[in-house]
Amino acid sequence: MYEIGGGEGGGNELGFEIEAASGQAEAINEISRYLAERELPSMSTERAVRLADGPADLLILLGNGLPYVMEQAAEAFRAGVAKRFMIVGGIGHSTNDLIRRLRAHPRYRDIGTDGKSEAEMLLEAAAVHAGIDPGGVLLETESTNCGNNAANAFELLNRQGGLPGTAILMQDPTMQRRSGASFRRAWRESGHAGTRFYSYAAFVPQVEMLDGRLRFDRDTRTAGPLWEMSRFLSLILGEVRRLNDDENGYGPRGRDYIDHVEVPDRVMEAYRALLPAFSAYVRTESGGNV
Repeated sequence: MYEIGGGEGGGNELGFEIEAASGQAEAINEISRYLAERELPSMSTERAVRLADGPADLLILLGNGLPYVMEQAAEAFRAGVAKRFMIVGGIGHSTNDLIRRLRAHPRYRDIGTDGKSEAEMLLEAAAVHAGIDPGGVLLETESTNCGNNAANAFELLNRQGGLPGTAILMQDPTMQRRSGASFRRAWRESGHAGTRFYSYAAFVPQVEMLDGRLRFDRDTRTAGPLWEMSRFLSLILGEVRRLNDDENGYGPRGRDYIDHVEVPDRVMEAYRALLPAFSAYVRTESGGNV
């Protein structure tokens, strides 16, 4: 189904430096659609509220490097999809990306970034973008990775006696599916399995070919500024590796950070087809549940 070809070069936000062969864009898009999980049909107030039988108790924005994700979360909260708003994130692997994009953005370039957590920067940006009242947002500023996000959010809410019955999670779309799995596992192990989580990726990244090179398609580019293409490939290939429940993954057969996830055959087929050309981009780590 997927043809294998070259993959040399660096990357920029349009992706022209990444050479690819026929079929590789399709394989990348298959993986991206899977990772950018959406358990709600949309974040329009009417449709989201109908599925959850009313506004969610909590909307949780997880720290990431894409201002567009913050913008979509802030707009959804202002529209009434949730009763409370929480932003989670300390200083982690996306912090420098977020700083760089905020400083380059005409709307957010005056936001202070020195020594601040992702949650603090995203909150200030949400206030600028959508008029979110900073005093009404719950912040968690110590977590450094996906596992911390879930555990620290639980601890903070539990201390305040405010564990939600329903919660919407919004994250970098490449990490959306694993974030949902991490929250469900961490909260259950903390003695609370009663929260119903709804994952909603702010957008679904897709690529296309132009003159034998990869770039993001027109719809995806509207969510810019984006990752460099090499970074995007690193993220999505690394996520499949983590979600696949074998000795290299994060499931029970590997590091046991999340419950078993059954990665569809079509996604694994796409992943294996891309590895010969793009294995150098597979994101690995030596530490914890990043």
